[in-house]
Formats: sequence, structure tokens, C-alpha cells
Amino acid sequence: MNNSGFRLMPPEEIFEVTNKILPGKTLNGEHKEDSLALTSAIADFCTKWENAWTTFGDDPAGELTFRDLIIRFLHQIKPFLSKGLIDDSGKTAMETIRTSMFSFQPGNLGWLLDKMKRKRDFRGLKNGFQPPVFEKPVFILSAPRVGSTLLFETLTTFPDIWTIGRESHETIEGIEELHPSRFGYVSNRLTQENATQHLASELKKRFARQLKDRDGRLFLNLSGKKRLRSVRFLEKTPKNALRVPFLNTVFPGARFIFLYRDPKESISSLMEGWRSRRYVSYRDLPGWPFREWSFLLVPGWTGLAEASIAEIAAFQWMTANNSIMDDLEQIPTDSWLPVSFRDLVEKPGETVKGIATFADLRWDEGIEKKVSQPLPVSTLALTKPAPEKWRMNYEDIMRVLPAVKPVMNRLEALIKERTADE
Repeated sequence: MNNSGFRLMPPEEIFEVTNKILPGKTLNGEHKEDSLALTSAIADFCTKWENAWTTFGDDPAGELTFRDLIIRFLHQIKPFLSKGLIDDSGKTAMETIRTSMFSFQPGNLGWLLDKMKRKRDFRGLKNGFQPPVFEKPVFILSAPRVGSTLLFETLTTFPDIWTIGRESHETIEGIEELHPSRFGYVSNRLTQENATQHLASELKKRFARQLKDRDGRLFLNLSGKKRLRSVRFLEKTPKNALRVPFLNTVFPGARFIFLYRDPKESISSLMEGWRSRRYVSYRDLPGWPFREWSFLLVPGWTGLAEASIAEIAAFQWMTANNSIMDDLEQIPTDSWLPVSFRDLVEKPGETVKGIATFADLRWDEGIEKKVSQPLPVSTLALTKPAPEKWRMNYEDIMRVLPAVKPVMNRLEALIKERTADE
């Protein structure tokens, strides 16, 4: 019996639901060809669903296969909506199929518009534009779904902090030489070898073009006399878990905050993120048999095609944390600080003051007010955080914990050693 956080319809239920999508137009009318095409698409979907059920049943290992069938099917029949071949009953059936495995819409339009806007921003850069000095920039490092957005949104309250207001996926990967396609989509890994003088300059210009302070003032809108020569820059993008050597080379003097969290909570949140389709990072990824890939592209991802979502989430968590720890061991200990997500939530004042001391951030009434009360739910949270929320995926997580244990032990040892040093 499937006890995962998704509801999988057996073939007989799929047949019943899809039957309601069948075209209401007569096959002898002007929509005859479209009607036949829609009918054929439905029959093909049902056949593929039945075949997948024969292979997997309701085993979690088949979740990616079933969700991919739904994604492709709904995309295929969407054009028939505008042609009037699918009535209200059919639309309800489509929504029933979608919500059987997806809790949220992927928001593709917003993602595309945002991407286009940022491309326009970058095209607007002038050759003579000189970015400010990025003085001791602060980078948050973590696996995905650890709580980095909450920490980021909290630290943006500091008076001296400048950010681009969002994660820098397109800012970095919009540079052709830094996009994973340049490396055959091996992973999101970037090292000091990628940090050429030209690319470092281009990246700093891209960041500078988008900089804004805690009040929303754009750096570029400041007049010549008011425009700062140096800024305290804050950035967080989970893919940076694989980019420490690159960032440390591009931004000398950088400070790194290593945010960690109980793996059960993180892996469960990663699983829900995959299921939500809100965090799709690549579509039609070469070598991946499914249409979508979510979150960071970790080394070894090609071996996950037959893995369950829990196994993929666990692999992403382990690889991200191992990469962070490997890279932090290569830089001075005074340039990075471990921070517990649990401490951030339960002791925000004490935790953020420790970060301020480490990163040399100026304290004022604004940040004092922010951390003197419980921190709000982050803007990227799918649901309100809760310590035991991971239990919705209890059985799946229990199956992957043995593989996760060595990384858990390494992380605990690192934190213990660092605490002893202090």
C-alpha cells in the first residue's frame, strides 16, 4: 500500500476520469480531425498509464514516471481547450488528474517573464559601467529546502545589506560560459578554474545592475555623489552549495554562512518541492527521461532515473552538504560560520546577533525589531513549517535514512569540532 504524500489513481479510475474529457463535438463536424486527435491522445495516455501500473503498481519508485505522464498529457491536450472541444466536465477531469499528484501550479509564465526581464537588464549594461567593490560579501550555503530563504529575508533587514532581491539562478547561468550546458549538464559545480577575470567582471556587473537596499532603492538610481563605492552584498542560491571555490575566487574576502537542518525535515521538504512543480530548474534535460528536473543539478544525477523522489531528495541533500563541507575545509575557519535552522527559528535574536558579529554587520532598530519576535514564514514556503511535518513522508524517509547517516555523522562532528574551537 502506498503511504507516500501523493495519491496515485489505478488504471480503472484513470479510464473513468479521462472518459469525461472526450470531445463533445460530433466527429462529423468541422472539428473532426481535432476530435480524433484528442481521442487518440486520451487513449494513448490511458495505455501508458496502464503499462506503468503493471510495472510499478503504487510503489513510490514509479512516482516520477506517473507524474511525467500527467505533465505530458495535460500539455498535449491543452490546445484543445481553446478549440472548445473540452467542456466544463472535461476541465474538471483535467484538474482532478493534475491535483492527484501536484498540489501547486508550476507558475511557468511568471518564471518566463522574470527571466526575460533579467535578460533585458543585462543587455542594458554599458561597457563603461563600473560596479562597486563587493566588500566582504556574505553567501548563504545550504542544501535546498533547508530554510535559506527565511535566513536571507531576515538578513536583508540589516541597514548595510544590498541584495538582488531574489536567487541568482539566471544572473549566474545567464552567462553562457557558466551555464551547465557548457559542461554537458554534468552538474551545477563551478570552481576557481571557472573564475576568469572576464567572467568575474561580468558577474559583478550583473549583480550591481540589480542591487537594492532594504528599502528597495536601486543602486543604479542613486545619484553620482550618493552612489556607494563599496557595498555589503548578500546572496543565497542553493546551487551555490556546489560553487564555493568559484565564489571565493570571484569575491575575495567573502563570508560564508553554512545553514544546516535535520535531514528528515529537509528531505521531506525537498520531496514536497519536487511534487509541487514550483522549483523546476531544468526542462527536457539531456539524459533525463522525464520532462522536469527540480532544484540543484548534483554530480551523479544521471544515475537517479529509476530512483524514487525520496531517494533523489536524499541524494541532493547528501551531495550538497558533502560538497559544502569539502570546500569549507579548504578555506580559513574564520571565513565561514555554521548556523542551525532550529536555532534560527527558536532563538532568532541570539542567532542573528552571532551572524552579525561574524560578518561585521551593523546593528540597528530595524533588525532588532525583526528578531525580537518570531520570524515570519518565508515567501517560498509551501506550507507553514512544523517540526513533525516530515512525518507525512515517514516511511519513505525511513527507507533512505541509512544512506544519509554517514553525512549526518560528518555534519554533527564538524559542528561539534567548530563549537569546541570557539
